Amino acid sequence: MTPRPTGLSQDGDERHSHGPAGARHRIELCRDTSCQAMGGDRLADHVRKKLGCEFHAHSRDGVFVLQPVDCLGLCTRSPGMLIDGIPYGQLTPRRFDKILDYIRKASV
Repeated sequence: MTPRPTGLSQDGDERHSHGPAGARHRIELCRDTSCQAMGGDRLADHVRKKLGCEFHAHSRDGVFVLQPVDCLGLCTRSPGMLIDGIPYGQLTPRRFDKILDYIRKASV
């Protein structure tokens, strides 16, 4: 079994220090240098727009909580994120939308 990536929230707390309670799914978006250099800012803008929320908040529908993290250890696959602890890399806005749609359909 491959160990899960570890990271710290931007305020230095352990990654699983949980933000707002009540969301069904937790999205942790890497905000570190490697991910930023590979389109992380554009991705973050898209993610916030798609979810209808800022970091540390619930999505418009309350299903997701969006948290920034400093590093997920996915630098070779930047930009990266975790959703419910599952790593995703080489993200584009289009790939993020496909992943989000899949999770929404699977959660019904």
